[in-house]
Amino acid sequence: PATDSWTASTSATAPSARHMPALAYDSANDKAVLFGGYSGTHFQDTWLYDPAADVWREVFPDSHPSARSSAEMTYDTGSGVMVLFGGAASGLRDDETWTYDVGANKWTQKFPSTKPSARFSHAMAYDSANGVTVLFGGDDSFYDDETWTYSVSSDTWTQKSPSTKPSVRSKHAMAYDSASKNIVIFGGTGTSPTYKSNIWTYSLSSNTWTEKSPSSKPTARHDPTMVYDDARGKLLVLGGRAELAGQYASFDQEEVDASTADIGEWSDLVLDDDGHSHISYFDDTNDDVEYAEWTGSAWSKSTVDSSADFGPTAIVLDASGLPHVLYRDSNGDLMHGYKTSASSGWTTETADDSHDDTAGYGLDLAIDKYGYLHAAYWYQSSQDLYYVKKTTSWGTPQALDTTSTVGYQPSITVARDGNPHIAYGDFGDGDLNYITSSDGGSNWDSPETVDSAISNGITPYCSIAVDPAGTPYISYADSSYKLGFAYKHGSSWGTENPVSTTNYGYYTSLSLDRNGRPHITSYDSGGDDVEYTWLDRSNSWRNAGIDSTASSSTASTASAIDAQGRLHVTYYDVGNDLQHAQLLLPEWEYDLSDNEWTVRGQARDGPSDRSAPSMVYDSSVKQMVMFGGIDTSYTLDGSYYNNETWLYDPATLVWQRQFPTSAPPRCSRPGMAYDSFNGVTVLFGGMLGTTGSDETWTYDARANIWTNKAPSTKPSARTTVSMV
Repeated sequence: PATDSWTASTSATAPSARHMPALAYDSANDKAVLFGGYSGTHFQDTWLYDPAADVWREVFPDSHPSARSSAEMTYDTGSGVMVLFGGAASGLRDDETWTYDVGANKWTQKFPSTKPSARFSHAMAYDSANGVTVLFGGDDSFYDDETWTYSVSSDTWTQKSPSTKPSVRSKHAMAYDSASKNIVIFGGTGTSPTYKSNIWTYSLSSNTWTEKSPSSKPTARHDPTMVYDDARGKLLVLGGRAELAGQYASFDQEEVDASTADIGEWSDLVLDDDGHSHISYFDDTNDDVEYAEWTGSAWSKSTVDSSADFGPTAIVLDASGLPHVLYRDSNGDLMHGYKTSASSGWTTETADDSHDDTAGYGLDLAIDKYGYLHAAYWYQSSQDLYYVKKTTSWGTPQALDTTSTVGYQPSITVARDGNPHIAYGDFGDGDLNYITSSDGGSNWDSPETVDSAISNGITPYCSIAVDPAGTPYISYADSSYKLGFAYKHGSSWGTENPVSTTNYGYYTSLSLDRNGRPHITSYDSGGDDVEYTWLDRSNSWRNAGIDSTASSSTASTASAIDAQGRLHVTYYDVGNDLQHAQLLLPEWEYDLSDNEWTVRGQARDGPSDRSAPSMVYDSSVKQMVMFGGIDTSYTLDGSYYNNETWLYDPATLVWQRQFPTSAPPRCSRPGMAYDSFNGVTVLFGGMLGTTGSDETWTYDARANIWTNKAPSTKPSARTTVSMV
């Protein structure tokens, strides 16, 4: 896995929320300098950020540029000052040149005799080999394609006139590649096409722009950020606004175990609090159950049991981060292996030895909030679904479904309330079934049919997950081994095919991210591919390949989502080895020396695209509360309206979906206001399809509880409500 990571600043003070400020790094003083920006009004403040101390500090120089946004600033290492040019405020563009000395806390306006026209959203970078700042493009009432250089020592702007140059643009990214001594620009917005995805380099010594043609590249976008990494000799690009909202799927893959000729089948994966993978898997050469843990720098491996039998494994971590593995031994008994400390060896015990040596040909394991283990498994002799629970010791196995040929390869999870949920196949009737308990596993509801269209003899390869509100979701293979997805709303099940390709649905593994959106890995037998399918912010299914060299026998994908929204997946490849892949974060890097872009990840999630939600600031949690709205595409259950509750933290810029046990009905344009005396948000009315609502609700963000109030007297039903 990649070892690079983002760290959120925890500085007690910081600039107020804004966009389009000027920001650059002073390497001599080890300070980042921020000036201006916009958030309803234009700013003219100057801030310094000390990365070593993680402290933002506002400074108050005697004079400074006027309030503005979309100015550009870069650090001139030769002169030891920041250079700022242009910007805009109140509809007026600016052509001023300023320098800022961090050590003296002094802004100085420069008055060169010649200068670029007034503009904003241009790009600048300092060319250290030539000792000048280079400027390209911008908006000077029209998109621009001019190239200029500025020398602080002579206070001189010089227009360059290269014979070939990039097309007109603004809002592009620029950085200086010190290894090649070239200026590099990427992206931007202009004309024909509106959004740019090309990359150009500029050599000042020859006054030459050169367009590069890498084999792959980021999607077209404007307002990306680009910096040069001196240590690695690569340019890093982050974010930007693309023409079509999207996410990037690229994986960091590596071999976990290739120690024997045939190792890695029937793997399972779980993540610890640090986002490190823990994997259980089968060694078919030695008939061992194995365990691998990512320590942060390497894989640490050990043998759980050297007398195992071929078949699935399952793994969970307890509250102390210690692993528990479920598997079959050579006697055909259902076994439990666990560690008592991080440095201890493995202890093994029997979970079920009462079923004539054929228990556990299909199995899964879950752990609840009390640390109790829940095991679901297939008893081959009677072909029934069984369940057993461990509190202080393993209890008596329970037969949950004894109809014809049921329970092969079940999947189990435990909800927040401690109740288990199981998905499994009915081999005889060709059904995908579901069963749950409302008392922690002592008594069980009747089985439910989720999808009755799976043909007899088809293994559904199902995987189940439950969101914090208790809603179950299931991935599976349908009658054509297409990837299926099922979700329960109320008392009914909905099903769909995220991908229409036949043979795409083998060995599915389902995870929900922190906002409740599904992420599925599966095996495509048509191409021996491990595939990744997810629901994006627009409620559209997307998919990407992870590895085209998976094994055609038991790829048995297993996956999980970490706290940063990255998918981790393990599987068995065509070389009979155990593999691990990790989805990278939303960064691209460009290596000018070999003209190659490398994608580095996937964008963080937030609410789906929508109109007419309501939002209010809750001072008790210092976050915005948003409810409802109209999605730009159908939600999972086929409605445009939603009743999602989201919190947005302005300090960390993070959206977090909430899952209260109850909520107002799906609606748009309700009235919302924050009641500071009672510490709750009050909601009234809203559009319910074609009619208005007269319901009154309160929301306590600290407890994540919506309460339906029923006042005896109330306003009539209405929409587009305003409240303060």
